This record gives sequence, C-alpha cells and structure tokens, in this order.
Amino acid sequence: MDEDAHMWLIGYLDDEPVGYVAVVSDEDWGSTIGHVGVVPRHRGHGYIHDLLAAANAAARQSGITNMLSDVDVLNDPMLKVMQRAGHIRDPERWHLWAFQSNTSGLAVR
Repeated sequence: MDEDAHMWLIGYLDDEPVGYVAVVSDEDWGSTIGHVGVVPRHRGHGYIHDLLAAANAAARQSGITNMLSDVDVLNDPMLKVMQRAGHIRDPERWHLWAFQSNTSGLAVR
C-alpha cells in the first residue's frame, strides 16, 4: 500500500543493502514490527539494532505511539534483540509471542 511504503525501511552499508524492517500499521492503537532481517553475510555486526532503532524513530515521526513486535517464543536470539531495543513482554500475554513498547521511550541510535 502506498500509505505504508515509508514503513518498509532498508539499511545500507555504503551502497549495499544489509537488512530491512517492516512496520505494519494494522491496529488503531499502534503498529507492529512485522518482520526484520539482516543479510546473512552481514549478521553479527549489530545492524539489527540499527534497523529496529530506525523503525522506532520512523514510527514516532509518523505519530505512532505504541509498537508491537511479534516474536516466536522459541526464537531466543530475537527475543533478546527485542529486549535490548526496549521492547518488553506484554504482561497480559494476549498473544503468545507479543512484545510491545511505547515508542517515546525507545532510544534512537
């Protein structure tokens, strides 16, 4: 959708893409980090943190105040990444792998 195009962010190292993050505006209360990924040969350099910081900043700039991150509970590395990015486990656990965050409290790198 054209109105959501700005929420597909691609991270570059010089002219080479290293990863992407998709933020989906699917709820009235906020948005969801629908997918985030780093090109295999660029993994291990912390780019995932830069991508999440960019997604959080773009969400804030778009007026989004709440962000949900769907993470499989068995994906321990991604759970840790989300926690380091400031996303916390949903205390109500309405969704088995819901992490959420208020974008105003997230750091921008």
